[in-house]
Amino acid sequence: MFNRFIIFLSALLLWLPGVQSAPTDSVTITEVMFNPTSGNNEFIEIYNYGSQAYNLSQWKIKDNLELDTIKNAGFGITLNPGQFAIIFENDYDIATGLYKDMIPVGALILKIDDALIGNGLGNTSDVIYLITNTADTLSVYSYSSSNPVSFSDEKIKLDNDNSVSNWINSFYTNGTPGAPPESVNTPPKSISKPDQDKPKGIA
Repeated sequence: MFNRFIIFLSALLLWLPGVQSAPTDSVTITEVMFNPTSGNNEFIEIYNYGSQAYNLSQWKIKDNLELDTIKNAGFGITLNPGQFAIIFENDYDIATGLYKDMIPVGALILKIDDALIGNGLGNTSDVIYLITNTADTLSVYSYSSSNPVSFSDEKIKLDNDNSVSNWINSFYTNGTPGAPPESVNTPPKSISKPDQDKPKGIA
């Protein structure tokens, strides 16, 4: 009887939202700010396009040289279905920083465990990996920059792969941290469109 209870309890914990930690492919990198105007304003945005919430404790972000652990920035560490998360450097000031008035209500704000994402995201090229607590690589994005300063790279169709054709230079100064994809696909009339001809992504 006791063994049956343990089996039932284990199955229940696996089913409950918010306790999963290793999805197969439903969390993806969706935006990278690698050349901000100044200071500690680099960020990586991820998105959960699946139907399951995930605990991101001990998940990692890696560039081509260094691995960082994602940590709770005071807003929780569970990424819900349909939710964006923005991952900042550890010394970014959430209350007064550059993006304080840009991040939508409902986006999850996270940090890494040191002051640089990777060894500092390259301004000309780099490779970024999203890795689970079980060492599974969920998403990889490689870029070669032709962006103006302060224009991020953004993914167009969030549930598609990271192929060249599915990434674009942001239309917006300082990017769209935590914003839905509609803002990527329609350039604002008041802002000139950056060069969109550069190659992007990795299959």
